Amino acid sequence: MSTATEAPLFNRPDTMFGICEGIGHEFGFHPNILRIALAVPLVWNPLAAISLYLALGVALMVSRVMMPERSRAAAKASLAAVAATKVDAAEPGVALAA
Repeated sequence: MSTATEAPLFNRPDTMFGICEGIGHEFGFHPNILRIALAVPLVWNPLAAISLYLALGVALMVSRVMMPERSRAAAKASLAAVAATKVDAAEPGVALAA
């Protein structure tokens, strides 16, 4: 079974091209911050905003092609941290909310 984190960013149904999400994962911030940061200049200078978006996409592609193991290791570490947080949050005798 394939989860959303295992599918390539370009093929996922919840992203357009996956550039903002990929950059967010690489640098450890929420992708919506980058989406907003790119959407605001889109009003005043669409060519510059689209050019910046495409340049970020090329940079992300180059980094994933040149260092694929680093990207996989970062994703695994991130998933392990989330799983550890969920396990630590569950105290014995306390019901978890759904």
